[in-house]
Amino acid sequence: MKTWKISGGDVASNPKARVEYVDGPNKVVQDLRNWILNDIGYNKFHSQIGTTLDSYVGQPVSSRLLAAIRDVIRTALNTYLEMQMDDLKARIEERGDPITAIGMAEPSSMVKSWTYLDVNHDYTTIIIRIGFRTFTDDYDEVVLSLENGLRTGEVS
Repeated sequence: MKTWKISGGDVASNPKARVEYVDGPNKVVQDLRNWILNDIGYNKFHSQIGTTLDSYVGQPVSSRLLAAIRDVIRTALNTYLEMQMDDLKARIEERGDPITAIGMAEPSSMVKSWTYLDVNHDYTTIIIRIGFRTFTDDYDEVVLSLENGLRTGEVS
């Protein structure tokens, strides 16, 4: 499923002022970046999207802090999968045919599984790596960093 491409916190447009879209694994990368780096409730239409990572700002880096951040992210990832499945179920009910519904949902934009979640630090920077596999068996990775208490999303 396509979605608007976000760049610099705003909807991206091309030189002809047309809105740009993102799909496939790139959509998942963008979704995860938004889900993890924004406060829970930032999306008024889906209040469960986001995390509580801001509650850890200013705490000294320790194994306990990294474990807590990992738990917060794991919860967000599970919620992402639940919402994805709810959307797919709604499409199946609407279309009556699972094959058509899955095709319309674009399997390359849907997470089949999380392959890893790694939370580490480099002194003042928390580095988060999330690996995933789509339903088209594409593998990709999201790399996010939390620097000095600020959410800066370097995405690869």
